[in-house]
Amino acid sequence: MLITTTGTINSGSSETGGLFGLPTATTPLSGTYSLSVNYDYLGPNYFAAGSFASDFESFPGVPGPVTATVNGVPLSTNLSNSLGSILEESLAAGYGAFYASNNGYSGSATTGAFVSVLQDLACGSSNSCVPAADLLTPFSYVLIPGDSGTDQYTFNCAGFPACTATATFI
Repeated sequence: MLITTTGTINSGSSETGGLFGLPTATTPLSGTYSLSVNYDYLGPNYFAAGSFASDFESFPGVPGPVTATVNGVPLSTNLSNSLGSILEESLAAGYGAFYASNNGYSGSATTGAFVSVLQDLACGSSNSCVPAADLLTPFSYVLIPGDSGTDQYTFNCAGFPACTATATFI
């Protein structure tokens, strides 16, 4: 299951170490982004009934690659089987919500990377933005007035904190 969100970076997001090709050691991130998280499978805790579906895996988690792209420069990291994942969809009259988060730590503090991502969509419109609450039906949605969406992405590379990227996207 691949979940990709796109948008514009909010102020307050930054990076160190030139992760996205920026010219200075510490640079505010700005511009456009995409955030793709590949949830490799739905685990044994998958549940779907009526207007709600969820999958929460604390261990072994739902590992997969994460790719953040800022102004055309991608940064990809494979997640490990640790720290868990959550996928939820809710379909209710006049409201739909989607929430996905995944985090993983790959390697040791000096050789690995820590990645944390959150993709969140809440629709306050009269029509639900989530077409089916089963986590299996593909859909695409563009925010409209009354809706809200937030993506958060944190990356710490090997040699923590030699390079980091922390971004809140809307």
